[in-house]
Amino acid sequence: MAPYRFTSFHCSGIAVWNRDIDRSATNELIAQVSRGCGVGVDRLIEMTLRKFAMLLGAPDMAHATGLAVTPWINALGIYHRVRRRHGMQFCPRCLAEDGTYKTIWRLAFMTVCPIHHCELLDGCPHCDAQVAFHRNDALYMHCHQCGRSMLSPSSEGAHIADDIGALLRFQGALLSALEHGDYMLGDEGIATPDFFKGMSALFSIAKTGIRTDCARTNRLDPSYRSFPTERIELLRVAARARQCGLLAQFLEDWPDRFLDFAERQRLTQRCLPSAAPSWVRKAVNALPVGSSRTRSVAMVAPIRLQLRALHRSKCVGWRTERARILIQRATRGI
Repeated sequence: MAPYRFTSFHCSGIAVWNRDIDRSATNELIAQVSRGCGVGVDRLIEMTLRKFAMLLGAPDMAHATGLAVTPWINALGIYHRVRRRHGMQFCPRCLAEDGTYKTIWRLAFMTVCPIHHCELLDGCPHCDAQVAFHRNDALYMHCHQCGRSMLSPSSEGAHIADDIGALLRFQGALLSALEHGDYMLGDEGIATPDFFKGMSALFSIAKTGIRTDCARTNRLDPSYRSFPTERIELLRVAARARQCGLLAQFLEDWPDRFLDFAERQRLTQRCLPSAAPSWVRKAVNALPVGSSRTRSVAMVAPIRLQLRALHRSKCVGWRTERARILIQRATRGI
């Protein structure tokens, strides 16, 4: 039975395909599907992303289902019933072998198949359409847009980082942290939620340095040019692999590699996000303190109000007075 027909018959009155049901399936929907297909509720919950939400840093499941983007889970960008982002990944060789889409493929740090050691695809290998297997009736291994097989890789696939081995070690360690509830960073055990919050903080810190250096291209490290600075959950697989490759370098020799990067990018303690956990904060405290801005909104706001009032009054000589105020402020360096 086609997915649309199944849900319209067994889940009448429940919104299904206009939301990310892997991430936000309600208890009501799970109960209806359980009755319709004869699979236990616990088994169905295990097939969703609920088990990852709390461990990945989402506040709790009630909030995670309402978030536009859940930390470390690829976003599908669903608008009505259209998927506007390539958040569903797959390994064509795994798909050919067992015909199932794996839950771990929705995790943002997964970029390589741990079984076949090949890059994951996040779109049709022929037309690059987003994966929407539920739109194909029984032909879920074919693209819903061009109709061609998703199992035949194209020569124009996404090319991820050359060092697949490093990415495999990185994502293997993160999967182990999700399974065991903690991550061993040297001799220190870090609870998995704190570890992933720290990883998000490291992304924020690194992207701050890279964005800042975009204005100083004469000294920006060439390896960071065109580095993706969007949230990792919104990126395509090749861009996510670059971000994960940078994090893998940080963790490989923590905190020395991170401090070396921070020194080259001239980062200070002021780049630290307020919600960063202690294991990241401890490393960032070794950076220079940094200076505060000399220009603040509080200092600029009065002149804006003054100029606005002057413009509205349109009194005699208001343009001359406006020029005098602007020159005076510029002379002060404010």
